[in-house]
Amino acid sequence: MKFEKMETVSQLAASISHEVRNPLTVVRGFLQLVHEHSDTPEDCKTYTSLAIAEADRASEIINEYLTFARPHPEVELPLDLEQEVQKCVEIIRPLANKQGITIETAFLHNHTITGDPHKFQ
Repeated sequence: MKFEKMETVSQLAASISHEVRNPLTVVRGFLQLVHEHSDTPEDCKTYTSLAIAEADRASEIINEYLTFARPHPEVELPLDLEQEVQKCVEIIRPLANKQGITIETAFLHNHTITGDPHKFQ
């Protein structure tokens, strides 16, 4: 009975993931078109690059979800903290601006740690 339940949950997860991945692929495709269009302003290209990267990250999360039975190997890379924090700030900046919030960052020292960049973000 447990095996049948796990099989059903697995099939449901695959189905849901497929349904989420389809529109995500379309969104990513249109973002690429906007990004590569010659008339797109540079500030918009910055946002489209960020959105494409986040769509890729969402797709990776879906893949990890589908393979939850097989643990995802830890990725240990050197991380530049200033660079990683800046990526996080760029992700939330549009929402902050919409709320009238200004985000300012200041880094006194450049530090590097070892970790998984996706988990850090």
